[in-house]
Amino acid sequence: MAPGLVYAVDFTGGNLSPWFDSRGWGSMRIGGTGGANAASSNNTYGLTLSVTRDQNDPALITSAVYVLLPPNALPLSTRLRIRVEFDRPRAKPLPIRNPADGEIDTRSLPTPEPWAVVAIIKLAATEVDTDGQAMVPVTCQFKRDLNGIRLNTPQAEQSDQATIFISPLNYDEWNPPLWTDPFPPVPTWWWTNDLMPPRRFTLENAFCGIDSAAIGKRSVGSGTLSVTGLGSDHRVFSHTGITSSAQQDWIGALGASVATLGVGQMRARLRSFAVDIWS
Repeated sequence: MAPGLVYAVDFTGGNLSPWFDSRGWGSMRIGGTGGANAASSNNTYGLTLSVTRDQNDPALITSAVYVLLPPNALPLSTRLRIRVEFDRPRAKPLPIRNPADGEIDTRSLPTPEPWAVVAIIKLAATEVDTDGQAMVPVTCQFKRDLNGIRLNTPQAEQSDQATIFISPLNYDEWNPPLWTDPFPPVPTWWWTNDLMPPRRFTLENAFCGIDSAAIGKRSVGSGTLSVTGLGSDHRVFSHTGITSSAQQDWIGALGASVATLGVGQMRARLRSFAVDIWS
């Protein structure tokens, strides 16, 4: 039996309110690790999440959006799928400042990596991200050292790594020209309206928690990454990131983020978010 849609948000204009919400979960919330290193901005076509990290920042920085679920609204034994659509992924190095005078050095750091767009199912009902939170993530990972993009399932029980799905790592290809008003000029890091439609990325995280509803057990699931005109990749995995505890046996939050462990500036524009449930 196919799953049924229960929740959907169109991020056009930075909107966070669902156009479909059969469970009464309400609007999504901007979140992440917080601070000046994570930001969100509205755009005609979506919601842009961006992060900035240098060598002295915490290991993980995220900019995220979540729908928070009421207690017991979604038991761990649920079979569900979350789907995130995004476009215009971009990463660029940070300028290096001379510690003596603070001026920007002519050198530059390597192209940032690793970073990812993440589809997240997590236990805590909070929009705040912290290291070590109980979650099951599926990521679209951008890897400079492998010169490409791959589907990744962090902390899964399977130790093998997915092969590169798209190569080379060419951000210009995924960021076609933009229409901008020349008065005043708009920095190329941002954009107003698409002159040409960019390729659309779709990231799916399918979760089955029937077994994880028992204390100390695991969930099983699958991840799918599709890119317009370039096909798709699929990965099946098991995970112990979310299991039942004496305190909680329900899912607390569903969402998406831009996350980095690397140094640089990274961003992606979210277009939509949806949740399907198998009854």
